[in-house]
Amino acid sequence: MHWLVAVRYAVFAIVLLSALIAFAAWAVRSRAVDPFSGLGRLLRSLSEPIVKPVEKKLVKNGGNPQAAAWWIFGVPLVVGLLVIAFAGWVDTQIATVMGARSARGVIRLVVSYTGWLVMIAYGVAVVAFYLMAAWRARQVATVIEIAMVERGVPPEVQLKVRLNLWLTGNLLDGLLVMLAPAP
Repeated sequence: MHWLVAVRYAVFAIVLLSALIAFAAWAVRSRAVDPFSGLGRLLRSLSEPIVKPVEKKLVKNGGNPQAAAWWIFGVPLVVGLLVIAFAGWVDTQIATVMGARSARGVIRLVVSYTGWLVMIAYGVAVVAFYLMAAWRARQVATVIEIAMVERGVPPEVQLKVRLNLWLTGNLLDGLLVMLAPAP
């Protein structure tokens, strides 16, 4: 069995276990199962060691302790999906490195990773440029609006100037979209 399949089964088992614990805690708390019956005591004794610390953490952080069952189910679900995604990425990287057995394969691998690094650096530069330009444009717009109010410019002219400033800001946004590297 491939190791990625084992990771998926492990994540599925953990999420299933968390769902069962959350369901047991919910059933006893909502009185779908009588808390004082034999089944209710059994479900409480199995779920309380996990539910109590989660409830304490929720209360400590200002949350509702009745939401503990959702947290017990949701956190393993989201973390499990992230683990599966990361494991898939690692599997792809291992396959890529293992496929580079010849000089040509190694050159392809280096070019591939270099391309990713260049795209990341280019993206960071474009975002930095946009943030600086947008910040400066907001400063200029603020100065222009203050100057218009101080000089008593008529409201219809103020509206036209504000519209032009808004359009200029949208042009900057469009420029960023055109320059940004494709994902």
